[in-house]
Amino acid sequence: MASVASTPSMGYPWVVLRPCIFCLVLFGTMNMGMIRKVSPPSQWTQDGWEQEDFYRRVYDFEKHHFSARTNYNVFWSANNYEMPNPIPRLDTEIEYWYGTSETKARRADIDCVRKTFSQTRFRELKGYAHAQLVVVHPEGFCKTAMQFLGEG
Repeated sequence: MASVASTPSMGYPWVVLRPCIFCLVLFGTMNMGMIRKVSPPSQWTQDGWEQEDFYRRVYDFEKHHFSARTNYNVFWSANNYEMPNPIPRLDTEIEYWYGTSETKARRADIDCVRKTFSQTRFRELKGYAHAQLVVVHPEGFCKTAMQFLGEG
């Protein structure tokens, strides 16, 4: 199995990175000030929503329903997994969406997908950050997905 990690290690050994990532996830998800800095309310709330109220409700829900360890495990499992080696050939259409605000952060992922699945079409979403289309504009997400599926 080949290990694929979409989180770049920047050359640091995992013995250093794991505790750093754990602390970042721990303090980042349990600290409202950190959440505001990383994800400004104006960028992550739909038009017409009361931004501070929305953030407070999300923060309170997470604080009482998810432990720091759970957040860490979700982060870790989403960014590190085993891929078969060699990766089987896929005969399917793939479209990789990413926002212009995350292009630099997704560069290694894009390069890996381009190399591994040559049939992939890449769609850059102007002005969007990671997952912002689905979180803030679900109707736009559905429209874009339906276009890809040939039903829109």
